Amino acid sequence: MEIFSTIKLVIRNLLSRKGRSFLTILGIVIGVSGVIIIMALGAGAQSLVLGQITKLGSNLLMVIPGKQDEAGPPASAYGVTITSLVEEDAEALRNKSRLPHVEGVIAYVQGIDTIVWKNRDVDTNFIGTDGSYTKLQDIEMDMGRFYTDEESRGGANVMVLGYTVWEDLFDFQDPIGEIVKIEQDLMKLTTKKEWPVLSNVLIFHGRNMCYAKNPGCSECILKKLCPI
Repeated sequence: MEIFSTIKLVIRNLLSRKGRSFLTILGIVIGVSGVIIIMALGAGAQSLVLGQITKLGSNLLMVIPGKQDEAGPPASAYGVTITSLVEEDAEALRNKSRLPHVEGVIAYVQGIDTIVWKNRDVDTNFIGTDGSYTKLQDIEMDMGRFYTDEESRGGANVMVLGYTVWEDLFDFQDPIGEIVKIEQDLMKLTTKKEWPVLSNVLIFHGRNMCYAKNPGCSECILKKLCPI
């Protein structure tokens, strides 16, 4: 009976001070909810990190060019370009007679460039690699396919776009089969010394040919290079 008397007393006190009781209950609810949300966010972040690490795999080894000192990682990890590793090094690692336990080897280069499609352009990171990249990195394609080793060795004009570039450049339109241009493609047409001259010539040519309402694409001598 004492328990019921205690409960009645508690209820009577709560009802007599409704404002204070409401604020107390609200504080408890907010506190408990905050703890639950923080734990859920922490678990989600942990799951995301573990998923990324799992994709890398425990049997994956990355060889980065450049000497590493006691102060930190090699210079290439900070964006410094080092070209001491070449394709022949990757071929040597693929030699099963010398390294029978190596399941696969990919070589890659990475950098930053501008990709152009029609009148849109986006600055992005790029990776140039082999056709086995998806297999070794455990990557799945949402659309289309990844290029093959034959296309990679043959220098085929193919490209795989990431989600962000697809969104910014194509606005979620189907990009398969479309032609995009990389800024470095135009830079290779002439020497670095002549880049300023080429830039001025292209601006002059565009003002006389690339009209908004009626562009002279059929008569343009650069139509094979133009992404529009």
